[in-house]
Amino acid sequence: MLGLEYQQTVLLNKIATLRNEFSLLLEQRKLSKDLSEDYIKMLEAEERMFALGESSLFLINNRENALISNRLALAAIESRLLGSVAEFYRTTAEFP
Repeated sequence: MLGLEYQQTVLLNKIATLRNEFSLLLEQRKLSKDLSEDYIKMLEAEERMFALGESSLFLINNRENALISNRLALAAIESRLLGSVAEFYRTTAEFP
């Protein structure tokens, strides 16, 4: 009987941890999406400045690199998010 209570407590703690992880990943994803939108705006502004002769391809390239890095980070966050959801469902399926 004591072993079953211990297992339930362990599973409940793991479920709570996974829920917290999930909510944090959702927040990170939202922040990363917002940052991506800002990078797009900065890139567009840099391209306009270049068209007016006030910028260089080097600066445009730096803006594009920042945007690409952010998109890669966003993909990693979404991957971790999906893994967290899968782990949550796997863990809750083990709950007696």
